Amino acid sequence: MSVSTCRARVMIELLEPRLQLTAPPTGFTETVVAANLGSPTAMDVLDDGRVLIADQLGALKVVKNNTVLATPFVSLTVNSAGERGLLGVTHDPNFAVNHFIYVYHTVPKVTVGTTIIEPHNAVTRYTANGDVAAAGSAVDILSLNPLSSATNHNGGAMHFGKDGMLYIAVGENANPTNSQVLTNLLGKVLRIDVSKVVAGDPVNNVAKLVPTNNPFVGQTGGSINGAIYALGFRNPFTFAVNSIDGTIYINDVGQNAWEEIDKLAPGGNYGWNKSEGYSTAIPPVGLGPGTYQQPVLAYNHTGGVAGGGIAIVGGAFYQPKAGATNPFPAAYIGKYFYGDLGGNWIRALNPATPGNITTPDTSTAFASDSAPNPVGFETAADGGLYYLARGNTGELVKISYPPTTTGVGPTITTGPAKTTTIPGRSETFSVVAAGPAPLNYQWQRNNGVNGAYVNITGATGVSYTTPTLALTDGGARFRVVVSNAFGTKTSGYGTLIVINDTAPVPTLTVTSGLRNGAFDAGTEIRLATSATDAEDGTIAYKYFNYKVDYVTSLKTVSGGVVRPFIPLTKGKNGVVFTPANTGPYTGTDEVYRVTFSAIDSNKIATTIVKDFSPNVVTLTLATNPKGLKLNVDGQPLVSPTNTLSVVGFSRLLDAPTSQVLNGKTWTFSSWSDNLPITHSFFTPAVNTTYIATYK
Repeated sequence: MSVSTCRARVMIELLEPRLQLTAPPTGFTETVVAANLGSPTAMDVLDDGRVLIADQLGALKVVKNNTVLATPFVSLTVNSAGERGLLGVTHDPNFAVNHFIYVYHTVPKVTVGTTIIEPHNAVTRYTANGDVAAAGSAVDILSLNPLSSATNHNGGAMHFGKDGMLYIAVGENANPTNSQVLTNLLGKVLRIDVSKVVAGDPVNNVAKLVPTNNPFVGQTGGSINGAIYALGFRNPFTFAVNSIDGTIYINDVGQNAWEEIDKLAPGGNYGWNKSEGYSTAIPPVGLGPGTYQQPVLAYNHTGGVAGGGIAIVGGAFYQPKAGATNPFPAAYIGKYFYGDLGGNWIRALNPATPGNITTPDTSTAFASDSAPNPVGFETAADGGLYYLARGNTGELVKISYPPTTTGVGPTITTGPAKTTTIPGRSETFSVVAAGPAPLNYQWQRNNGVNGAYVNITGATGVSYTTPTLALTDGGARFRVVVSNAFGTKTSGYGTLIVINDTAPVPTLTVTSGLRNGAFDAGTEIRLATSATDAEDGTIAYKYFNYKVDYVTSLKTVSGGVVRPFIPLTKGKNGVVFTPANTGPYTGTDEVYRVTFSAIDSNKIATTIVKDFSPNVVTLTLATNPKGLKLNVDGQPLVSPTNTLSVVGFSRLLDAPTSQVLNGKTWTFSSWSDNLPITHSFFTPAVNTTYIATYK
């Protein structure tokens, strides 16, 4: 059922797994190597086949022989608000000898004596002792600039180049002005030398860390800012190094229009926020230091050959190691694989045929319907392609090419599970299978230990949802037969247990934080949680769990684009969260979705899903005289124009220093809010006009 209250939407629904399988080209197979990884952000494949998985909450997990080890390599205390946390990991080129592992993480705010150290991102080195970090081996190498209250655009990827230098991608902390200056390390790609670092060295040791041939050493006064190798980035969350020729591709997450892949060049300036995607002006007006570089590829959010996307992730140059036992066909060697966080697809770019301003995206499709929210790609030791996904509670997935020309039959990695329910409900059984496409599914049911399995009419998908159940359905078993052109595999069975029980009744009550029934960005929302059960009475909060998702693009994407905001949290009384007041999405078709569950003593759960919509106002952006251009959040527009904005959300206004209109040159004079020519502001609670006056 559904209940509507003010502008918050409430639904009561059953807990139900949602599994998606990638559809790679014919002949490829997909396997879920590791599951329940939490909130993964990055991975690193060691030469011996182990995979290090960075969990945003601070644990660096180890996947060994396709199993997640119980003990993490290391567990860091991090600030994981928004996009902060444990964000990057890589191993030293000489790992076989020195056993060094490097991590990029957000250090929480601390007070040392009378000194307050604000949250900041940092690079720390650990020494491996088997599958864990050696005790006391942490060496802090690099501390980046203090972060503002904005929790997004942190970057975090790290890789060693062919030159032995450590390259580090850093976001601009939601302040585009950081990207075009050499006075901080934000919005940049850094290049440092860690080969001489020893325990006891000071952090930001310029003498050791900054290579003398870095392009901006002569302009940064002997400071750690000499580590800057390139600038003009928004949020370079991921990048990759070609192990053959050393080419580096940076994946820079865009704002409202374009995602881009950039080829790293020393001293390059990649345009943000003076351009996004391919620029019609070279260099773009107002560009800072360095030499402007056009992207290698760009795709937009609403169409093109990729069909649209929301945030670029990846990537991996497919260069399997010599002796790989199961490589892809030769046509894929050297291709650059990448994906999209919201598009849930994987594409391949041939570096020999980059895009251009008229044909920005020259990639080809590789796979659709990846596991939700992919964040990274790496080549596996055997020649397969790993990808890491945040969806389905975090998965490491491997795409492989069968070593035979005849193909192989399907495999089943996760079968239907035993399920307990009550009369009047429906339940869903699911399977995870892999093998050369197409895979066919046929669900079957029997009615007891000795009953014959019978095909269920129309049940031919990766999951099967039963009709409404009765007590007499108890004991039924469900299985699925998976087949392709090369064979058939039958799963184990999941037993259905139906008990005469009453489901718990959870409630969510807003206690503070809404205005007119809706939220303002940056204003904390508090919800009281409770639940009762006919058999158990009041349910203790230790049997509660909740999560919060940020859902955007509701007008353009069926179901919206879902991003985890607060991961699944168990055993807490009440829900507290603060809608972000900065971020890459500036639209107003968004909600914060709270999912709250209560579980009774018979393991019967009921879930409430409640959506919170924003308060929205109209911003009028104008110039005096009319018809001049302005930039809003890095996007050009011709004034006057109106735009909707979420109350409390940060927006960026930028006026060109000078421009030509009707044969006259107009020079910027002032903004109506008396702030600098480029400035951010938090959207007020009333409709407001901003005027840039020119002379």
